[in-house]
Amino acid sequence: MKSVKNILASLSYKFNGDFQKIFDAIRNKQIVEDTEVDEALSNITTPFITILDADYPEFFRNGAPKPPIVIYYKGDLEILTHTDPRNLVSFVGSRKSSHYGESVVRDIIKNLPKDIVIVSGLAKGIDATAHNAAIDYGLKTIAVLGCGIDYIYPKENEALYNRIIENGGLIISEYPNSVAPTPDKFCFRNRIVADIGSFLVIGEAYERSGTSITVNYALNAGKGIGCVPYPANVNSA
Repeated sequence: MKSVKNILASLSYKFNGDFQKIFDAIRNKQIVEDTEVDEALSNITTPFITILDADYPEFFRNGAPKPPIVIYYKGDLEILTHTDPRNLVSFVGSRKSSHYGESVVRDIIKNLPKDIVIVSGLAKGIDATAHNAAIDYGLKTIAVLGCGIDYIYPKENEALYNRIIENGGLIISEYPNSVAPTPDKFCFRNRIVADIGSFLVIGEAYERSGTSITVNYALNAGKGIGCVPYPANVNSA
């Protein structure tokens, strides 16, 4: 008989990480054959942890109503599992960021203590700026993907994806292998970004931006939220 952990992984693989389909299969006590488990484990490309593992972060269990059931990862998992949760800070913001927004985010991260871990979503704009600034100034960083762990999106962030891993950071996703991104996956991913951070920093955002989704998740989870004012480093008349 296969372990429950491996059964969860096989369901995740079968349903491409779709939370609701995995949850429904568990709730309906769907039978999973040993051959299905073996096939999934032979095809999953990266290490993973599940909600049943001892080192699964408590802030996921105690946070949003839909904690990730399986987390695939590349890099140093202990950044997620062994960092003091108070030292995890999430940064979000516009993909079409301005020079001002990027420079202020870099200034904030430059002046943070070195034991702070920067969390973001590997998107263009503020996300990429936050990840790069963390590495540039000697902090660890966690990237949360809205696609399969092996799928680099946007493609222009391939160098950043590799840079995070090479500099002792961590990349995680609840989607296995090369599952393609979709808008709903990015929106759903934002709950994880909000849950990991003890505090959420909005680097720059526009009306009706996806940033508001992450803010709502953070508010519902009782997290602290800060927003970069405009302008923060220009003397007013």
